[in-house]
Amino acid sequence: MEFPRLVSIIEEFHDGMAGAVSISGSITDPFEISHGLKQGCVLAPTLFTLFLAALLSTVSKHPSTGVFIHTRSDGKLFQLARLKASTKT
Repeated sequence: MEFPRLVSIIEEFHDGMAGAVSISGSITDPFEISHGLKQGCVLAPTLFTLFLAALLSTVSKHPSTGVFIHTRSDGKLFQLARLKASTKT
């Protein structure tokens, strides 16, 4: 199987993904979900494994250059004020 074909299959699996929120028994209108995976999606561990395999393959082929991993050090990874709030939505 070609790599572009695999990507196409994964995209088709998630095209048109929508969600709704249940609040006190009432359900909101559906909204589009354009990022992430479906909750409980069996693809999540598979995609992670494929990513990790590609990463390790790159590292083993180019050990002198390594792999650049972009990180945040500005302290804004989490919205701490929101995490400390007494009510969360």
